[in-house]
Amino acid sequence: MRLREAVWANPSDLEACRVYADWLLAKGNSQGEYINLRLAATPSPEQERQAAALLKRDRAKWLGDARPFVRAWTNDRVGFVATATCEAQQLIDGYLHVVGLGPRLRLTVTSLKKKKKATVAALCKLALGRFHGLSLSPGLDDQDLAALAPSLAGVRHLELDHNDFTGAGLRAIGAHVAGIRTLSVVSHTFHPDWVDAVIGTPGFASLECVELRAHAADPDAAALERLRAMPAMKRVNPPRFRNQSVPMDPGEG
Repeated sequence: MRLREAVWANPSDLEACRVYADWLLAKGNSQGEYINLRLAATPSPEQERQAAALLKRDRAKWLGDARPFVRAWTNDRVGFVATATCEAQQLIDGYLHVVGLGPRLRLTVTSLKKKKKATVAALCKLALGRFHGLSLSPGLDDQDLAALAPSLAGVRHLELDHNDFTGAGLRAIGAHVAGIRTLSVVSHTFHPDWVDAVIGTPGFASLECVELRAHAADPDAAALERLRAMPAMKRVNPPRFRNQSVPMDPGEG
């Protein structure tokens, strides 16, 4: 549907969102009412209460056919799915439903170790780069990243925490992710060649925020300065709260 494609291409276009909301309402979908309430310039207390009640009552319905494949999710200000978590097999089975949940969807994929060889092979067949942000863990190694790399083309925000790979894996990723804006790698073991891989691979030249850390060691001051000198870089190893991912997008807050 062209209207939906327009919203997905530019969710900041509020007029397109309003037209999309009216279309949803005409189909009897309460998400349309929620979107209109949330787009009010100065919502009244009653409108705020109505929106909160709709979200609590119907947010699961708004997932539509994707509901069986999603383990957990959050909604953004206007009701689109902002973040979602699913197991690898759920994504494989329900990819076409999950990928359409939100225009700026950030997806966390878990349980990659279950039948890992077959799981990675199946994920390689999906256009994972259609997700705005993607988190893949745990259990991936250099060979897995090399296999997955072509499917990641187009992704803007990538988190590869709690895996065990070297700079070779990052170079494989960097060969396919031109336009990537944030990268997070936090693992038990720090591999010094991560830094060289990020700096020396052209696909990472667009990075604005990077996190390279391990529980026992971090890059030294010289390595951090080399990362800060990258052409588009804004933040290197930003502070994070406990269990919080690196901020996905310096421009999104």
